Amino acid sequence: MVPGMAGLPEALTLVLVIAGTLEYAILMRHREDRRADGRFDEMTTTLGHEALMRMRLIGRSRPARAWGNLGTRFR
Repeated sequence: MVPGMAGLPEALTLVLVIAGTLEYAILMRHREDRRADGRFDEMTTTLGHEALMRMRLIGRSRPARAWGNLGTRFR
């Protein structure tokens, strides 16, 4: 073995373990971000749909505007 390189295999092994751990942590972070984005998209879609349905129900309860006697659209 070359003098001064006795700890090189252990050092390389340690570097590989650290690199693999970091890569896995990044992968998990991206996966969680995608899941959070999906939950947010689902929530906004649901809330938007509910808001549109409420607006339709509110619109049905109001009387429709019609032409009045004076030629305006307001009664």
